[in-house]
Amino acid sequence: MQAKSRFPLGDADNVQYRMKCGIDILGAIQEAMGCGKNDISNYTDAVYGVYDYLSSLNDELRESIEACFEEERENADKEEAVA
Repeated sequence: MQAKSRFPLGDADNVQYRMKCGIDILGAIQEAMGCGKNDISNYTDAVYGVYDYLSSLNDELRESIEACFEEERENADKEEAVA
């Protein structure tokens, strides 16, 4: 687990951008598979690489979302303590 970030929404925004790039890579692979001259089986490792990358980004995004919720809970607890 990573250290607590001071900017969990910024982290989520960063992960979302990298996820968009991964999706763009997957689109390029799909296009190459459909239009390319190589055997489709040659793309197996590339597709797995994108799967693995997007899976790790999903985990990072979940951590960022959890950090945002934790920050909201902490702020709500502080407001309750003042009230």
